[in-house]
Order: sequence, then C-alpha cells, then structure tokens
Amino acid sequence: MTILTSKILLQLLLIFSTTRFPIIISTNDQSLVKCHDKDKEILLIFKIGILDSSDCPTSTWSTNTDCCIWEGVTCDNATGRVTELDLNDSRLKGQITLSVLELEYISHVNLGLNDFDAIIIPINIHNITHSSKLVYLDLTIMQKFGAAKKKSINLGTTPHMDNLDWVSPFSC
Repeated sequence: MTILTSKILLQLLLIFSTTRFPIIISTNDQSLVKCHDKDKEILLIFKIGILDSSDCPTSTWSTNTDCCIWEGVTCDNATGRVTELDLNDSRLKGQITLSVLELEYISHVNLGLNDFDAIIIPINIHNITHSSKLVYLDLTIMQKFGAAKKKSINLGTTPHMDNLDWVSPFSC
C-alpha cells in the first residue's frame, strides 16, 4: 500500500508541477511594468514629423503597443519610464521636434546619421540640461556623397543655426 501511495503522490506531484509552471510564467508576464502613458505620448508626438517607410524603426510605433518594446526605445524595467532613445543611422527622414527632451528620465538620445530636414527644439524647453537626466545627445548630420547637407535647428525666438557639425556628439 505504501508503494502505491508513493507512486500516486509522485504522479500527482508531476502533474501539479507541469500544470503549475505555465501559470507561474503567465503571472510573471502580467506583472511586467508597462510604458508610462506620458512617455508614450511624447514619443508619438516626436514621431509625427518623421516620414515613415516600412524599414524605419518608427514604422512599428503605434498607440496599440507598449512603447518599451518599440525598436530604438529603452525603458527602466522597474518603472517603465523611457531612459534611452537610439535611432542612430535608422534611415529616418522629415522634420523632427526634440520633444523627447521632455521625457523626464531620458539619459541618452542618439538621432545621429539620419536625414532630417529640420530639427526643432520646442519653446517650452528653456534649458536642455535641466529638462531631464540627459547626459548624451547626438545629432550628427548625415553626409551624402562626402559633403555635409545643410540643416537647421529652430530654437523658437533665437536665430537658426545652420551648420551643426559642432553639435555631434553633444554632451552635457
């Protein structure tokens, strides 16, 4: 009788452990921190001026997905806040706004080697070094056929700056 009882207990333990394991995995997946709503909104505003093509990382960014899984975006696993935006050499075109500097926990922004027509810094960002935890900002200008393409930054009430070669890499 003890051998039979031990055998039944062993089988029950085996059944319980195999059915319980997927439930544990499922529970852990649901407890992952999702992207902060404000951060997602800021990234979607940033994306507005970008001319998407299917091979651009931002083409998959949508309101229906968690921004922490978007290509080029890194989030803090504990808080879900965006800490890095790396779209270096991503074939991006268009006019962008540096609204990403409004991301409260952003430390690295790499937008270098893209083909932006204009880079606009919003008027409400009066001091880049105090707008976030920013320690690295790369706005390297894309060069075509060996010559630098003329770019400008619109700083609101301040004059345009046309040649931004000095900006790359910009470190605060």
